[in-house]
Amino acid sequence: LYTEALAMLSQLDDRREAAVTRQVLGILARQQGQLEEAQQLLIEALATTRQIKDRQNVAHALKELGFLMQQEGRFEQALHVLLSAGVGLALVNSPDTSIVKERIEQLRTQPGEDAFLSTTRRTATEAPEPAYGLDQAAWDASIQKLVKQAIPSKT
Repeated sequence: LYTEALAMLSQLDDRREAAVTRQVLGILARQQGQLEEAQQLLIEALATTRQIKDRQNVAHALKELGFLMQQEGRFEQALHVLLSAGVGLALVNSPDTSIVKERIEQLRTQPGEDAFLSTTRRTATEAPEPAYGLDQAAWDASIQKLVKQAIPSKT
């Protein structure tokens, strides 16, 4: 049904709903172990939601991409994406923020503390997610709040 809905939404040129439908299809594909298809659908959903500046669905697409990367064992990439997702989810007061925080804490141990801090530091100093409308200082502060500590600067 979601596949049929996507076809209809694409015909109607409803970009937002088509992106949300792709996101749901991506989640289903990930849950069924179709990881390549899941990644493609989630990346398409993310691109569209970024274009239309849909802050909430950008965050949700990033969350699902992070879960996918974690499932594939790409822990540092997953952490990077989940940090960005967590910032966006916190901005829209989503209940999913706590789920992302739990995943981030899991990733503190999976690649190890040094890799965790390095990835977190790098993410905090990169350009903020454009859909969120944050300046660099607010982006950095939001990431530090997610990890519940100041990120030591590289010495």
